[in-house]
Amino acid sequence: MNFMIGQRLKSKIFISLMAFISGCVSNVIPLKAKPSLNQLNKGQITVGDPVNNPKVLYPTKQLESKQDGWALVKLDLDEDGNTKNIEAIDCSPVFSFCYAAEKYFAEAQYHPPAKDGNPVKVIGHYFILNFFVSKTEHP
Repeated sequence: MNFMIGQRLKSKIFISLMAFISGCVSNVIPLKAKPSLNQLNKGQITVGDPVNNPKVLYPTKQLESKQDGWALVKLDLDEDGNTKNIEAIDCSPVFSFCYAAEKYFAEAQYHPPAKDGNPVKVIGHYFILNFFVSKTEHP
């Protein structure tokens, strides 16, 4: 059993090291696979896009190196559609995308979530915010 755990750990370290090395060579770090929002939000009320269209602040270093990325964020919505308890759970390839996603969702406002026509809180809803250099407005 310990042998299998050791092999898996070695494999993950090797893959991470190879991704890091390839990122150093090309300045663009490969992205890891995104988690499935359908599985993470299974059984929850469907939440649409923000109604106020907050601005995405692309991390400067990643914009300059033309690095795409994504961040997985978990948050709550109150009965008025305000975001609460925002937490970046995962991101790829670098942490700065997590910070930018948390700032984005802190400014986001949603239609009030409702069940059977009544406003409700949504606890622990997951979102993925994608960062694409090609779709970013440059100042």
